[in-house]
Amino acid sequence: MISPENGNLIDRFLDVKQYKENTSDDVRWVVRKYLFYLEQKGFMSMDEVSVEDVRRFILDTAMDVKASSFHIL
Repeated sequence: MISPENGNLIDRFLDVKQYKENTSDDVRWVVRKYLFYLEQKGFMSMDEVSVEDVRRFILDTAMDVKASSFHIL
């Protein structure tokens, strides 16, 4: 579970982007995974996140997902 604020952020983002359903599901999955990761690392604001933090997320996540899911990251 992610914070209600981050859940709302995802919903607002998807409302603006207007993806097709399958793409929307993929985007929701990866953004939720990313925001959960950041919450677990103690980030309270996106302003605190660096490029290095994004790189670390990708590297850490790459170990946990199937190769066929990399296009989503």
